[in-house]
Amino acid sequence: MPRFFFHVIDGSTFKDEDGENLPSIESARAHAARIANELAQAGDYKGFAVKVTDEQGNEVAHVAISKHAN
Repeated sequence: MPRFFFHVIDGSTFKDEDGENLPSIESARAHAARIANELAQAGDYKGFAVKVTDEQGNEVAHVAISKHAN
């Protein structure tokens, strides 16, 4: 199963060093959307995003964090 990393960015990058094993890019995108929703509910993350990379460091998704993240 491929490993994906979920970095939180706001001009700086807060790197996910561990990652998650997920079956597909679509699963990784859905997981990023859940993370974005949780962060949006937890506080003011306006301008932040969740960047998803694969094991080679290629960006496979980018989800903005807002009160309406999905």
